[in-house]
Amino acid sequence: MVDDLGTESAAIKILDQMLDNRPDLIAESDAEYQRLRLSHLISRMREESGLTQQQLAERIGTRQSVISRYERESYTGLSLNTLVKLASAMGYRVRVELEPASS
Repeated sequence: MVDDLGTESAAIKILDQMLDNRPDLIAESDAEYQRLRLSHLISRMREESGLTQQQLAERIGTRQSVISRYERESYTGLSLNTLVKLASAMGYRVRVELEPASS
Protein backbone atom coordinates (compact mmCIF):
# COMPACT_ATOMS: atom_id res chain seq x y z
CA MET A 1 0.00 0.00 0.00
CA VAL A 2 1.38 3.38 -0.97
CA ASP A 3 -0.06 6.36 0.85
CA ASP A 4 -1.43 9.44 -0.93
CA LEU A 5 1.92 11.10 -0.49
CA GLY A 6 3.73 8.61 -2.70
CA THR A 7 5.90 7.34 0.13
CA GLU A 8 5.79 4.36 2.43
CA SER A 9 6.74 4.48 6.06
CA ALA A 10 8.40 1.51 7.71
CA ALA A 11 5.23 0.93 9.73
CA ILE A 12 3.06 0.79 6.61
CA LYS A 13 5.48 -1.63 4.95
CA ILE A 14 5.33 -3.90 7.99
CA LEU A 15 1.52 -3.74 8.01
CA ASP A 16 1.42 -4.69 4.34
CA GLN A 17 3.60 -7.74 4.97
CA MET A 18 1.56 -8.82 7.99
CA LEU A 19 -1.79 -8.40 6.25
CA ASP A 20 -0.96 -10.03 2.94
CA ASN A 21 -3.84 -12.39 2.12
CA ARG A 22 -5.41 -12.01 5.57
CA PRO A 23 -8.83 -10.32 5.09
CA ASP A 24 -9.67 -10.84 8.76
CA LEU A 25 -6.63 -8.81 9.81
CA ILE A 26 -7.13 -6.24 7.07
CA ALA A 27 -10.54 -5.33 8.49
CA GLU A 28 -9.11 -4.99 11.99
CA SER A 29 -6.18 -2.89 10.89
CA ASP A 30 -7.97 -0.42 8.61
CA ALA A 31 -8.39 2.23 11.32
CA GLU A 32 -4.73 1.91 12.27
CA TYR A 33 -3.66 2.24 8.65
CA GLN A 34 -5.78 5.37 8.17
CA ARG A 35 -4.30 6.91 11.33
CA LEU A 36 -0.77 6.23 10.09
CA ARG A 37 -1.58 7.86 6.77
CA LEU A 38 -3.04 10.89 8.53
CA SER A 39 0.05 11.47 10.68
CA HIS A 40 2.23 11.38 7.55
CA LEU A 41 -0.17 13.63 5.67
CA ILE A 42 -0.07 16.31 8.38
CA SER A 43 3.73 16.28 8.39
CA ARG A 44 3.95 16.40 4.60
CA MET A 45 1.39 19.21 4.28
CA ARG A 46 3.30 21.25 6.86
CA GLU A 47 6.59 20.72 5.05
CA GLU A 48 5.06 21.54 1.66
CA SER A 49 3.61 24.71 3.20
CA GLY A 50 7.14 25.72 4.20
CA LEU A 51 6.26 25.80 7.89
CA THR A 52 8.17 24.57 10.90
CA GLN A 53 6.29 22.86 13.69
CA GLN A 54 6.76 26.04 15.74
CA GLN A 55 5.25 28.24 13.02
CA LEU A 56 2.26 25.95 12.58
CA ALA A 57 1.77 25.86 16.34
CA GLU A 58 1.71 29.65 16.48
CA ARG A 59 -0.87 29.77 13.68
CA ILE A 60 -3.31 27.56 15.58
CA GLY A 61 -2.50 28.87 19.05
CA THR A 62 -0.68 25.93 20.57
CA ARG A 63 2.86 24.72 21.34
CA GLN A 64 5.38 23.07 19.02
CA SER A 65 5.27 19.90 21.12
CA VAL A 66 1.57 19.52 20.31
CA ILE A 67 2.27 19.66 16.56
CA SER A 68 5.01 17.10 17.04
CA ARG A 69 2.49 14.85 18.80
CA TYR A 70 -0.01 15.19 15.91
CA GLU A 71 2.70 14.09 13.47
CA ARG A 72 3.64 11.06 15.56
CA GLU A 73 2.46 7.68 14.21
CA SER A 74 1.48 6.59 17.72
CA TYR A 75 -0.86 9.54 18.37
CA THR A 76 -4.54 8.56 18.46
CA GLY A 77 -6.31 11.68 19.76
CA LEU A 78 -6.66 13.88 16.67
CA SER A 79 -10.19 15.27 16.31
CA LEU A 80 -11.85 16.41 13.11
CA ASN A 81 -12.04 19.94 14.52
CA THR A 82 -8.28 20.00 15.11
CA LEU A 83 -7.63 18.56 11.66
CA VAL A 84 -9.71 21.37 10.13
CA LYS A 85 -7.69 23.96 12.10
CA LEU A 86 -4.39 22.44 10.99
CA ALA A 87 -5.43 22.23 7.36
CA SER A 88 -6.70 25.79 7.31
CA ALA A 89 -3.50 27.11 8.89
CA MET A 90 -1.52 25.43 6.11
CA GLY A 91 -3.76 26.60 3.27
CA TYR A 92 -5.68 23.36 2.83
CA ARG A 93 -9.25 22.28 3.42
CA VAL A 94 -10.55 18.98 4.74
CA ARG A 95 -12.67 16.69 2.60
CA VAL A 96 -14.25 13.65 4.22
CA GLU A 97 -15.44 10.67 2.20
CA LEU A 98 -17.05 7.44 3.29
CA GLU A 99 -16.82 4.27 1.27
CA PRO A 100 -17.85 0.67 1.77
CA ALA A 101 -15.43 -1.27 3.92
CA SER A 102 -15.00 -3.88 1.19
CA SER A 103 -13.31 -1.38 -1.18
